[in-house]
Amino acid sequence: MNFEKEYFRNLIKNILIENGLVKVSDKTGYYNNNISRESYWENNFPEYKEQFFETYREWRDMFDSDPQVSFFIKCYFFDKNPRSLGLYRRFKDIKDYFENATHSELISKHYHSYFKDEFKDIVDFETDNIYEVKMCFDNGIRERPKCRECGRDAPFTGALNGYFRDFCCFKCQMDYNNKEKTPKLSNLSDDEIREIVSKIPPDRRNLTNPKYADVYLNIYNYSKDAVDLKQNERQFLFMNKLDINYIVCPYCKCHKKIFKSSVEGYRETCGRKSCIKLRIHPNCGPSDEEINLDDRISENRNTILSSSFLYVIYSKKNDFYKIGISINPTSRVSSFLQFFDDFELKFCVFLKNANDVEYEFKKHFKEKRVLFESSFDGHTEYFKLNNDDLEYIKRVLYENQ
Repeated sequence: MNFEKEYFRNLIKNILIENGLVKVSDKTGYYNNNISRESYWENNFPEYKEQFFETYREWRDMFDSDPQVSFFIKCYFFDKNPRSLGLYRRFKDIKDYFENATHSELISKHYHSYFKDEFKDIVDFETDNIYEVKMCFDNGIRERPKCRECGRDAPFTGALNGYFRDFCCFKCQMDYNNKEKTPKLSNLSDDEIREIVSKIPPDRRNLTNPKYADVYLNIYNYSKDAVDLKQNERQFLFMNKLDINYIVCPYCKCHKKIFKSSVEGYRETCGRKSCIKLRIHPNCGPSDEEINLDDRISENRNTILSSSFLYVIYSKKNDFYKIGISINPTSRVSSFLQFFDDFELKFCVFLKNANDVEYEFKKHFKEKRVLFESSFDGHTEYFKLNNDDLEYIKRVLYENQ
């Protein structure tokens, strides 16, 4: 007859105590040696013998040694700690150990010695403690993570948090977070990118944010034909689906509108007095005095520079060209170095009608003009040109010599 485990456990425990075979106290215990013999159970308790020793064999298989029957009685019926008897639970392999071991078993020196060689199969580096091995086992980590900023080993902070966020210290974490990431081109659609960027806080929409950096080239390419735009200007145009022509002042149609912020966007004008005046009083044109002054300046310039040098210079850093005329081109070009310090001379030809040729070039390349946020000497004479444009300049200069 087989009894339920808990009932059988209490039954045998009472038999052992009532027959004086076991005496248990807080500090000491008495266990009769006869209770370990099958013959004793066969002669005295034959109805329990078979289940008693079957339960013993099942219990014995739980440990990596071959414990005595007396140990079984002490632990199974009287709750003595197997570890106090030098008994250690048996695990099939390292996987079974890490998945089922208790806290005391995880920190046991016995198991560390038993599984020492198998720890090396889990990680390829020297670990600080068993919890680091277990964390690597649970997460499939074979190599110790390196600090993203300085490359040193990332410290292990505990089983709960693992490694220190892929950094060796807070300083490296802050340095990494404040450093610009490599801009990337995403395969997502523009609308999907707008949704991603809209979820990034305004103060984090920059290249220090990896999410923003991963889609930055898409934002840049949206307005790539416009040079000298700040990052937040390109972002504003992209997020609001605005055409590049939107940034041109609608009154002078030459200069760029003043940009306030990525939230407020652009002002209505370029900020020049004449454009502000036209915005407030659209029907009001320039005064006779202003017209006469402009005519005198233009007439005087045409007279002085009719026979002069026409020059074309190139800035490799900014990838744009400047077209201008001057009686003393060397001095004139030197004056621009305060704005751009890497000019390279492409053409410099003396023409009797230099001012007319310059006017023709500026008219021809009107759509390729570079717009600057602020004005300076010669700021309307910069253009974004390609090889075909340079060939065109070369041909016109040759024809007018």
